[in-house]
Amino acid sequence: MSGAPLVSVVIPTHNSAKYVLKTAENILTQPLDDLELIVVDDGSSDNTPDVVEELVKRDPRVHLVRQKQQGLGGARNSGIAVAKGRYFTTVDADDLWAASKLERQVAALESSPPRTISLTGVKRFSDGLNGAELWSFGTRPPMLVPGPAKMARIISLSRTEMVVFNTAVFRIEDIVELGGWSREMWTAHDWELWLRAGRSFEFTTIDEPLMFYRKHHSSMTRLSDLDEVLGAHEALIEREMSLGTVSMEAARAALVERRLDRVMDLRYSGQLLDAMQRLLRLLWHRDTWSNRRFGSEAVDIMRAWTAKVTGQAD
Repeated sequence: MSGAPLVSVVIPTHNSAKYVLKTAENILTQPLDDLELIVVDDGSSDNTPDVVEELVKRDPRVHLVRQKQQGLGGARNSGIAVAKGRYFTTVDADDLWAASKLERQVAALESSPPRTISLTGVKRFSDGLNGAELWSFGTRPPMLVPGPAKMARIISLSRTEMVVFNTAVFRIEDIVELGGWSREMWTAHDWELWLRAGRSFEFTTIDEPLMFYRKHHSSMTRLSDLDEVLGAHEALIEREMSLGTVSMEAARAALVERRLDRVMDLRYSGQLLDAMQRLLRLLWHRDTWSNRRFGSEAVDIMRAWTAKVTGQAD
């Protein structure tokens, strides 16, 4: 490959020796092969760098950047700093892409006006027995039309919808202008970026799952950290309301959505009494009554409680 690549792809990785080779090879076999693959090793203590070094020897498009641990956002930002492509994207070290992802998103951006970001849908999978991949549900990209409704939609996204932003392809000057991911936040840095992006950029979407998001038990945020995640989300909602980018009504509705996410976490972990107590406290918020998730969460908690007391729980 001579000259600057068309696309820079960054894989941030930390102790990902088990998955990073498959992910890298998945990217390198994209039909759009005018790319550079920048693997940022974020202070791994396993043999991740050795795995990547072998790939560097085989494919001149691959580059390894090593650094002390700075977290996911810091690793992505290190990739931005050395990227030479006209377009920029990232992929986590254990995720995969459909074969046409990069080609279709670059085509979408080339036919879109400046200051546009491309998104696609997502399909989830997990590791099954004997290495088989177990496929789960998909998430469609949200409709983010220009105007006031765009920010209201971004701020109201459920946590399962937020993963769609991991599919983003940018023009390089746009991600540089945004300043990348916040180095000040250990959590919610993805959503924080998208709230900033929504203020001054538009989105084009491909309504198909072109990214495959690996979900495994070790990737779950610890329950003890989830209240901190909730606090970070609430602070971002308050920030956007104070900036005037969303209305008070949209902010209140978003706060209810985030707190229902926390109720769902508690229900899944079997902490049913805490889940019900938090759900009941939401009744004091008038926006709760218009949220369809409230009723379904109440029903799910009662079913789980009944199963528990009758000995029918899994």
